[in-house]
Amino acid sequence: MTRYLITGASGFVGSAMKHFLVQEEADAEVIAIGREQNLADPAVCKEVFSCCGKLDYIFHFADVNGNAEWSRQHAADQYFSNMKITLNVLENVIRYQHQARFVGFSSLWAYPDRSTNFSEAEYWMGALPTTIQQYGMSKKMLGSGLAACGRQHGLRGTMLVLGSIYGPGDHSDHLVPSLIAKMKRNPHELLVWGDGSQVRDFIFLEDQLRGIYLHKDFEGELLNIAGGQPASVHEVVAHLQKLMNYRGEIIYSGAENGLADDRRLDMSAATRYSGWPGSFRLKTLREGLKITIERGI
Repeated sequence: MTRYLITGASGFVGSAMKHFLVQEEADAEVIAIGREQNLADPAVCKEVFSCCGKLDYIFHFADVNGNAEWSRQHAADQYFSNMKITLNVLENVIRYQHQARFVGFSSLWAYPDRSTNFSEAEYWMGALPTTIQQYGMSKKMLGSGLAACGRQHGLRGTMLVLGSIYGPGDHSDHLVPSLIAKMKRNPHELLVWGDGSQVRDFIFLEDQLRGIYLHKDFEGELLNIAGGQPASVHEVVAHLQKLMNYRGEIIYSGAENGLADDRRLDMSAATRYSGWPGSFRLKTLREGLKITIERGI
């Protein structure tokens, strides 16, 4: 029996990961740590990792995040909270769960502030987007801390860089759920932040979960595992218009202030390792959005 612990299990991806693991491994034991257990508190974090018995895998999703505007307004709070979580978790993992394999997660926003097809080799090559620098840097510090724990204490693990995940059950203020909610609330007018040209590496939730599971034993320090299907905000809006039969006026607010407009991940390393994503049948953007609308956000 494989024993998993998931932090951030109250969140959109963490909660779905719990259900995915139970379906994938019928005899797996999955321990879910949600927001009611504040890992920024050293005493709480110690109790979590010291009292759960020996683990085989730790999936560390827990962080404090929001959309770009929220991150701008709460930059210091976000930085302090995420750094406390990172330090507490890594310290207690090497103390009480050093035998476990640690899988951490990074973001497009941990890559440098320039438009490109980001490969793992570029991860540390340049400054981060200023407006949400604190979030990207916290992901880098998690990865560098994991590597340091590996060198000194033999901790095994990797960092997986995820795509822009969307799907049913996302109650956040990120792009896809916010657009769907706005279209439902206001049938006459939809205001979209930015000019619509922004490109993101969108991936449907269930596909991203499969990618995580498939690459949990990757031995390198960093691996991009998005869906390899980048799309613009214009394309997302156009699909939603058709799928929701939306007849209202679409108004774009203009260019995003201070944010890179084209952020996609180079999937070459994952392709060499596992064939991901080209050898797998992933949902197209339209298919994923259709399911998201039907099942609800």
